[in-house]
Amino acid sequence: MALSKSKRREVKLRRRKAAIIASKNVHNGVNNLPINKPTFDIKVLKKVVFGEKDTHYVQEAKAWKQTKTKQIPKLRGPYKKWKWVSTFTKEKGWTTEYKLIQYKSEYFHQDPKPLTKEAYMEKLVEHKLKKWDKKNPKPQQDLFEKVEEWEQSRFIATERIRDFVVSVYDKLHLIGRFKTSNGEYKEEEVAVIKDINGEGHNVNNLGKDSKLLKKAQQITNTIHAKRGDLVSTNLKDHKQKKGRIILPTDLMMMRKAA
Repeated sequence: MALSKSKRREVKLRRRKAAIIASKNVHNGVNNLPINKPTFDIKVLKKVVFGEKDTHYVQEAKAWKQTKTKQIPKLRGPYKKWKWVSTFTKEKGWTTEYKLIQYKSEYFHQDPKPLTKEAYMEKLVEHKLKKWDKKNPKPQQDLFEKVEEWEQSRFIATERIRDFVVSVYDKLHLIGRFKTSNGEYKEEEVAVIKDINGEGHNVNNLGKDSKLLKKAQQITNTIHAKRGDLVSTNLKDHKQKKGRIILPTDLMMMRKAA
C-alpha cells in the first residue's frame, strides 16, 4: 500500500530526528569526553623523573593520576504527564496532589504489593457489590420498612456474589483413597476440578444430571483404569469441610452383581 505525501514526509522527519538524537548520544558518550590534561609541561616532568627534584610538579603529577574523568550525567528527557504525586513533609506528613510532571524522576512511584488469592477474591466481591449498589440505590432513612428490605436484599446479593466468585476462582479438590500392600489405606489428591455452575457449595445434594458430578465420575474411572488400587474418591466442597464419596463404575457394577 503506497503512502501519501504527508505520511512519507512524516516518516522522513521522524527518521531524521532519530538520527540527530543518536548522533548526540554518541557525541556525549563516555569515549568522547574531554580528558583533563595536566597543566605542567612534559619536558619538566621528564626532568623530575630523571632525578631533578621539584615538589610542585611532583605533587601536581600525582594529583593528575589520582583524578578520574567524570561522566556527564544522563540527559533527562521530557516526560510531561499529569500524575498523582505523593510528597512527605514534617509538618503535614504524606500529601498527595495531582500535578504536571516535567521529568519522570519527580514522579514518586511505589510498586503495589502482590495480592493473595483470598484478598483478590474479596476485592472482586467488593467491586461487584458496588455495581449492585449503583443499580439498587439505598432508600431514604425515613422509609424504615424499605430500608430493611434493601438491607436484606443486599445481604442476599452479597452471598450470591461471594458464592459466584468462589465457584469461579476456587477449584474443587478430588481426593483419592488407595489400598496399600499392608492392607492399610492412604489418601492423595488426584485432580482439581473447576466449578463452573457453582454446584460445589453443596456437593452432597447433587443430582445424577449434575455436570460436576459427571466430571468427577469420569476422572475417577480414568484413574481406576490406570491404578487398580483405587478404592474411591472424595469430592470436597469449597470450604473443604464436607465431601461426596464417588466409587468407580467397575466397582459399582461388581457390587450390584454380587
